[in-house]
Amino acid sequence: MKKVNKILVACDLSNYSIQAVEYAADMAESVNAELVIVNVINQRDLDMIEKVTQHTDEITVSKYVSETREYRSEEIAKVLADAKRHPALYRTNFRTGVPFREILAAIEEENEERQFDQKPKPVSANRRYTASPFKGYSLHSDRLSRQR
Repeated sequence: MKKVNKILVACDLSNYSIQAVEYAADMAESVNAELVIVNVINQRDLDMIEKVTQHTDEITVSKYVSETREYRSEEIAKVLADAKRHPALYRTNFRTGVPFREILAAIEEENEERQFDQKPKPVSANRRYTASPFKGYSLHSDRLSRQR
């Protein structure tokens, strides 16, 4: 069986995703793998903030992103602390954009990083993400489609 070196889990701080993080943390610990938590600030929220900035100087997009990242980082740390996970055992990857696209991009980047020391494998646009919640899906240009 192939050794699992890294587990990536998406977290939007919903109850479901918090359970997914706890499960992924348990799994990472049991196989001695790195845990990467991906959190995406939705582009639609940034677009809304951009519109608000036209009417007030109280907030900017960069301030919103900074404060949101700080808040989410604290909340993720609390979840992992409650699960008795040490902060050195995980890393959080904060991104901005369309969530599913950013999660898929994070998967690709993590795969590229992992393969840096290994023999490079060709990347296909039809690559299946079998070790992720996207099992049975593939990336076609900029959309996610279900494999038949």
